[in-house]
Amino acid sequence: MKDVSKRLFNQSLDRRRIYINFIRSMQRQFCVGLTFCFCLVWMLVVSVGPDLVLPAALPFSSLGALPSWIVPLACLTFSHMIVAGVFRQTRKAPQSMTRLPLLGAALVTAAIFHLLWVLDPRVENWLPYLLSSFLFGGAGAFLRIEMNRMLGWLGAQNTIYQGIVGTLAAAVIFVFLANAPDICLFVATPLVGVLVTVSLWHCIKGIPYNRYYQKADDIKLHFPVKFVATSLVQGSAVGVMYLGVFFTGAHSFGDEMHFVSNVFAMVAVFFCIVFFRLNYNRLVYKIAFPIIAAGFILLSIIQTNVAIGFTTIFLGFCFLDLVLWSLGSYLIKNMGLPAPWIASCLGAALCFGVLAGSLAVIAARAASLPANLLYGWGSLYGCVLLAFALFLSNSNNLKYGWGTVRPGDGASAIDALDAVVLFLSKEHNLTNRESEILFLLAEGKTRRAMCAELCVSADTIKTHVKNVYRKLLVHSQQELVDFVAREKEKFETVSEGD
Repeated sequence: MKDVSKRLFNQSLDRRRIYINFIRSMQRQFCVGLTFCFCLVWMLVVSVGPDLVLPAALPFSSLGALPSWIVPLACLTFSHMIVAGVFRQTRKAPQSMTRLPLLGAALVTAAIFHLLWVLDPRVENWLPYLLSSFLFGGAGAFLRIEMNRMLGWLGAQNTIYQGIVGTLAAAVIFVFLANAPDICLFVATPLVGVLVTVSLWHCIKGIPYNRYYQKADDIKLHFPVKFVATSLVQGSAVGVMYLGVFFTGAHSFGDEMHFVSNVFAMVAVFFCIVFFRLNYNRLVYKIAFPIIAAGFILLSIIQTNVAIGFTTIFLGFCFLDLVLWSLGSYLIKNMGLPAPWIASCLGAALCFGVLAGSLAVIAARAASLPANLLYGWGSLYGCVLLAFALFLSNSNNLKYGWGTVRPGDGASAIDALDAVVLFLSKEHNLTNRESEILFLLAEGKTRRAMCAELCVSADTIKTHVKNVYRKLLVHSQQELVDFVAREKEKFETVSEGD
């Protein structure tokens, strides 16, 4: 029982290390959290507006109103697909700093066109809406690339920390805007685009050029099958939820649902990383997916109060979304994969999944299926989600980057100790020499042996060891060995799903 407890729960030293790293992250990279916040707010504000009323000549016009985010989401999906295809062929993405003012102009222009349509959402005045949707798709795709580049430099752990703060701040701002006077929306809509650009530029200017822009000429770009499948399933669940919220009339509590779900999701993420020894497999497939599945099952059971089911689904989505941001950061920083490839593939999969789930709900409504039958399908869909989680979960995922590398590639040939040393070195910004010292310390080598192996003086070894201890928040070699051993378990490959 004691061994099981050690394997499942963080020790007090690990919890203390997480608290300290969280505080350090807030002190050193707080602008990243702001950028995360403004990015989420821009996505929400510019895609949400008055309900669309389709002309009688168009398909699905008999359904009446539809949510306004359908067309912007479609544009965003195709933009991600185009970027992924172009990058795979050319291995090139915008690198000049002039791209940021252009991106900022696109963000602000999209917001302005969206605002013009919100002020007059008639069918005859749909040109601003279509222009806003087009700009939303293009600017949103490149904004995701920049976010992945920045978070890839930051690292997986700091992405989690900054994402928690940024998501909570975005939820507060969005609820405020949703309940504030219209003048606040008029001012905020273009302003958020400016804030995204300024905060992103502030974050990027402190990153070394050669680390921010990765060369992809000699990297094998495998299609990340499992990562894409995970995002597709996630997106389909969200699409079903959003259209379900809309068609059941439950969107009247949408703002409160959004806020409450975000808060609970971020608290759940922080609680999990502090108290439990979790890897990405467990966070994604054993926590997030079951939460989403439970939401669909609750929809079937508690039909008199659909808010409970929808809020649970959104909670799981928020939890999963943040974990996948962190996983993308891990693939970029620790496995050396290019940010444009990861951002475009995953963005396309997520958005396409949302569209597919939405179209499924629209088709069911067009077929006039009984409400009880639609709710009953919630339990079936929940079981399907659990089946997908069981199928996709495997401890080899971490080693092969959810399908981004193949057995035999250089990135997959690394053993467990090399992998954890590389991970810790990049997450804690160790120098090359400090990384070598960390590896030797983890092997249990004495300082005299390290002097002989590295051909340096005892004072030099002492300085490097002191720096390694300080960055990893340990106080002795035995404590470091124990810490590395616990981290190593996440990288070891077993034959069954983790």
